[in-house]
Amino acid sequence: MIFKKIFIIVISLIFMGILGNNAIIAEISQHPDDTFPYDDYVKYLKEKGKSPADYVIEKLKKYNIVMIGEDHWIKDHPQFISSLIKAIQQDGSVQLDYLAIEFGNAGDQALADEFIQSASYREDLAIKILQGGPDFCGWPYKEVLDIFKTVWEENKKYPDRKAIKIILTNNPYHIKRRDGESFGFLLEQDLEFLASRISRDRYMARILERKVIAEDFKAIYYCGAGHSTYDFRDFEYNEKTGDCLRYMPAGLLLKILYPKQIFSIKLWGANMDRAYYPSTNPEDWDRFLDGKIDEVFRRNRNKPVGFDVTQPPFSNILVLDFCMFFDEEKFKKEFPKCYEKIEDDLDRKLGEIFDGYIFLKSLELYEGASIIENFFDVEFMKRISKREEGKINTKKELYEFLLKIRPIMGKNLKELIAKEK
Repeated sequence: MIFKKIFIIVISLIFMGILGNNAIIAEISQHPDDTFPYDDYVKYLKEKGKSPADYVIEKLKKYNIVMIGEDHWIKDHPQFISSLIKAIQQDGSVQLDYLAIEFGNAGDQALADEFIQSASYREDLAIKILQGGPDFCGWPYKEVLDIFKTVWEENKKYPDRKAIKIILTNNPYHIKRRDGESFGFLLEQDLEFLASRISRDRYMARILERKVIAEDFKAIYYCGAGHSTYDFRDFEYNEKTGDCLRYMPAGLLLKILYPKQIFSIKLWGANMDRAYYPSTNPEDWDRFLDGKIDEVFRRNRNKPVGFDVTQPPFSNILVLDFCMFFDEEKFKKEFPKCYEKIEDDLDRKLGEIFDGYIFLKSLELYEGASIIENFFDVEFMKRISKREEGKINTKKELYEFLLKIRPIMGKNLKELIAKEK
């Protein structure tokens, strides 16, 4: 069965950065509204909030897996993870057994184990792992590479402690499918399913269940927020029948099975559109709840803070109000069977899809991720060219394409393009 992905603006999809071309977006003002109860929110942050590191450490003591959902392709979120690993180790009150990440192929787990056990820092192994990341060009971001280095360095810094290990969670079929590898024992539709988003999330959940929960270990799962949410992700839309298939992210699967062992945190960011931040200018970014929550943080002096969203006032926010609006009537008309599946969810609250949030800094200070300059060697460029059917053959062509689809990274990409001339 051939499916067409329909990324709709509904429920928590906006949080995950999965806005699609078919989304019908209402224009949103980004000016604070003086009728909004800012004081209630600021009071809550002052009374209930903790420093980001203390907040995560507190949750690790109570839960087996703390999921931390990021926005892709900005540097600030992976930089926080590096600082968090250092803070956890310095605090020393909880043993972090695993850092599980989305951005590596589970088929490369042996490389991750070798990396952790290496007597010297093996950047080559970390790069090879990230070349197997879940995108056509791997996961070539320096700030994510720095996470690997931080884990290795912190393990060496505390040799008497049990080493933090890295778990790679991406479904290996996902990358093998991109590389055109043959699986003769599988039918085409079976292989298509194994490489799909549905299968990816199931695979992630199974790895975490087997390696962390079954062994009663402690882990941080760092991934895109679309995988860590408790909400249904999006739909597989069948053009022939008009049917829609909803599917569960890893976070929801694990929360259903192990409600007392999972805690999901979203890192604060802008409202990612299909291009994941449409430019390098923060004024172009859509803000949650029409910019009101940004104003809450400003009135709290933009102090970094972690806080639960399962309590008022944050728990009172409708997810659709918090994210963005969509043309309900038009969506109902164009995708009636999809609408049937989401009609009962339109009144969901923020605290139903995440447990907590971490605010790091004002969004005006956010920057795009940086490319690892020695990431795209000759052999890997050949793989990329094959994946893209010969449309991308040089690093310059690759950087120009990334600039087009990920404009938030514009500053670094323009510098790299200039070097390739």
